[in-house]
Amino acid sequence: MKLLRKKGSNPENACHSSHALFSAVHGLISIMMMRNDDIPSTMNKTTLDETVSAFIKSL
Repeated sequence: MKLLRKKGSNPENACHSSHALFSAVHGLISIMMMRNDDIPSTMNKTTLDETVSAFIKSL
């Protein structure tokens, strides 16, 4: 919390953002588990990478 306040971030927003990230990661993992063979596995990794990158940039 000290780091969030030092950076000028709102702890409530950080909590919401981390919950949103874990929800997105959970959804992506679920999709990866249920994926069909016609979807390349690299697409799932790319989507996960982009999701995590967007989350980090939003902090």
